[in-house]
Parts: sequence; C-alpha cells; structure tokens
Amino acid sequence: MWAGWFAGDGRPIVPIDYMRQEVFRRGCAYDVRQKAWPFILGVLPWDVDEREREILWARRKAQYHEIKSEWYGVGEVFDRQDIQEERHRIDVDCRRTDRTQPMFLAPSSSNPPTPDENSRRAFTFSPNPDEIGAQALPNEHTEKLCEILLSYGFYEKHLADPTSSSPLHAELSHSTSNPHILLDNTPPSPSLRPGPRLECRGNTGYVQGMSDLCAPIYVIMKGDEVMTFWCFVNLMERMKQNFLRDQSGMKRQLATLQQLIAVMDPELYRHFGE
Repeated sequence: MWAGWFAGDGRPIVPIDYMRQEVFRRGCAYDVRQKAWPFILGVLPWDVDEREREILWARRKAQYHEIKSEWYGVGEVFDRQDIQEERHRIDVDCRRTDRTQPMFLAPSSSNPPTPDENSRRAFTFSPNPDEIGAQALPNEHTEKLCEILLSYGFYEKHLADPTSSSPLHAELSHSTSNPHILLDNTPPSPSLRPGPRLECRGNTGYVQGMSDLCAPIYVIMKGDEVMTFWCFVNLMERMKQNFLRDQSGMKRQLATLQQLIAVMDPELYRHFGE
C-alpha cells in the first residue's frame, strides 16, 4: 500500500492528511516504518519528488555532522566538566535501554570491546568507566545512541541561544518544523530568532527518559545515525515539555489533571485531598 501512494518520480499521489489518517486507522507494517516515520514525523517533506528530497537530505546530513563536530574528537569540549556530567547521564541510561533488543545486546563480559582512543568512540563515552559497576557493557549501537543524544544537547543549545548569529543557528531555527526551507538556496536571515523555544532556556540537554524515546527510532531506522537524530529532534518538538529539567512541563500537566478530576469525579478529588 505504501509504495502505491507514490508516482514514479517519488512525488506522492495522495494528500498528506490521507496518509496520516490511513496510518492512524490501519497502523504501519514493520517493514514500512523505516520509510514512513520520517514523513510522519515531518523530517522529510511530503509534497516533493525524490530529487528534491535528496537535496534536502544532503543539507540535513551536513547540519548533523556540523553539530556533532562541535564535540566529537574535540578534547577540550569532550572532557569539559559540564560535558562529562552530560556524558555520564546519557551513558548510564543508554546502558540499560532495551538491552533485550538484539541491536542493544551487551557483549560477553569474557570478551569486552577494545577502546579506540583515536576516534573516542563507543567504549570511552563514559567519563568514569571504572564506576559503572554491575551495569551492562556497551556495544557499538548503545554507543551510537549516546552520540546522538549528546549531539541533541548541542542542537538544543543552538536553538536556545538568542544571541547566536551563526548561520547554523538561523537555519536550524526555521527548518526543523518546516523542512521545505532547506530546498531554498537562500539561507534564512540570522537576524530571525526562534520564539516559543526561548521558554526552554536553562532546560536544554539530556534528561532521563530521552533514551527510551530515541532507542525505538534507532532500531526502526536500522542504525542510521543521521535519520535517527532528525526523527528524534522532531519527536522532541512535541514531547519537550515533558523533559524540562525544572519539571515545569510535568507540573502543568499534573495541575491540568487535578482540575479535570475535580470536575469529572469530585468524590475522588476530595479523597486525594484528605
């Protein structure tokens, strides 16, 4: 069914609303999810042909590698105190995320992975590997998950900084929710600033539980690091309020729930208040 929704040049022959309704109504077969999720999450634009999509995706790849290059292989950043703390939070969570999933199975303790100091990859991600204790050993996929989540923190800092004048900041501010902008050869003006995101300043970076949202995407994308990152970014556009470090988003939701219970079930509300 999915393939039948596209013409020979890759342009859809059905409206995006129809696609979403059908996916909502019928679900999405496992072998189709890798193709469908980037459209559903808004990473890839729907109403363009395959050539235009390839242009956009090349820009997305370049953006991701530019973000990652800010810390990957840069010792003075990677070993900075705040980044070490972030690495520790991410590493601890990723070591216990979906370890029964084949991609995340721990290697045998009798045959541990060998660190690669030059690339600073998977098995050196934790700032304090000797303190891991009984936690499962990482593998190449849990390591890649760590890298995606750390890069997401740097991505968030770009968007949350209202003083930044970098072209990357301007492009990211306007292309995440509207990928069509990346098809325009003229970058958005650096003077333009994101609006609603500024309320999240001070709440950027990794928060426990993000790995549980990122891991299923990584599995469905079959380990595609860049696609996983952008799908996760767009998912977090919807979920970010649940992951603010000051817990203000969760508190608002609990307050709303409290108000609903007071109206819908006053007796239960009074019971909770006793």
